[in-house]
Amino acid sequence: MRRCSLLLAVFAVALVGCGIPVESRARQLSEAESLAIATTTTVAAAPVPSTLVSEARAALVYFIRGEGLVGRPLVFPSGFTELDLLQSLIDETTLAGANGSVRSGLAQRSDLVEGLIVVDDLAQVSLSTLFADLPGSEQVLVLGQLTLTMLANFNISGVEFRQNAVAVAVPDADGQPISRPATRADYVKLLTR
Repeated sequence: MRRCSLLLAVFAVALVGCGIPVESRARQLSEAESLAIATTTTVAAAPVPSTLVSEARAALVYFIRGEGLVGRPLVFPSGFTELDLLQSLIDETTLAGANGSVRSGLAQRSDLVEGLIVVDDLAQVSLSTLFADLPGSEQVLVLGQLTLTMLANFNISGVEFRQNAVAVAVPDADGQPISRPATRADYVKLLTR
């Protein structure tokens, strides 16, 4: 816990030191901002005030690029929820800094997901009946996008997809049905496409 606090403090100092404003909405980091964060090393001589640490947190959100997925760091207020991550996949302004190179399968189809909650060690995603109308390859990309985003940001073991409050089988990256909660291994292949 103490090590996590120290890492968050160093991250916050790096953000402030790089001139990146702390914002209340999620947004795509520019390539220059990402490079600045990655190459900056800061050692705090004094403890960082806890109010500074709690203002913002980076999250890894997965977007569709071509036939695969790519992760993009986004800045969120600390204490963001699974619904905040879902909203970042729905909100087209999140993609504004991506120069059209990535997209979200939910940006213009927010009606595909009816709900999302984290229960114990599972994220439960309620899919609408409209989800079945998507072509199979698009289903896989959306499922992968949701699964990888949730697993990257929460301490959970899998993502259970549901319709009408019942768990349903969904296709993995190869289009093979899985009837258990989805894991990173089911969609990691999409990161290399």
